[in-house]
Amino acid sequence: MKYKLPLTFVAIFVAITGSAQTRHLMIDPDFSPQVYITGTSSLHDWKVTGSGILEVPQELEMTPNHESGIPNFNFKVPIDSLDGGRGSSMNNKILTAFNAAENPYITYQQTAPAQVHQIAGSPDLTITSTGNLSMAGVQKTVSVSLQGKMENGQVIFKGSKPLKITDYAMTPPSAMFGQIKTHDDVVVHFEFRYRVTP
Repeated sequence: MKYKLPLTFVAIFVAITGSAQTRHLMIDPDFSPQVYITGTSSLHDWKVTGSGILEVPQELEMTPNHESGIPNFNFKVPIDSLDGGRGSSMNNKILTAFNAAENPYITYQQTAPAQVHQIAGSPDLTITSTGNLSMAGVQKTVSVSLQGKMENGQVIFKGSKPLKITDYAMTPPSAMFGQIKTHDDVVVHFEFRYRVTP
């Protein structure tokens, strides 16, 4: 399925390539989509990384004189792929916190075309996406700000969203009989890369 980017993005691309033809973006096969969560605890900072990200659009289309936003940008993160980098004990706590047996995915489903704006004096873009984020069986509507950067024949989409664990009815994990406690505030980070193709 193809998705169309707005005129502002097309104008940047035309200025770079010198052509007003439709151009396509294909997801970069050498770069796996990145989704990870960072936070803090009473002992140390932590990072949980997801892998095998699902349902990311494989192709986007850049069409001159078309002003639509980016529709239907969705993705899913398998809970059993989340790795805290500290062995099976931590990973089991992650599975428990998300109630992975009943809620096996973190999902993001965009509910309206993302709005794209050019940054003044820069070829980069800001993108605002609004959609439903579901974790641990709880769904919340969120608005996410991303940057779109043209670099070496690629378009790199990067962004992050601060959240609270308890907003999703999750209990922050603890260890050492409660002596080490995970703080409520976390940040979800993501990065997707597409190649410009003829």
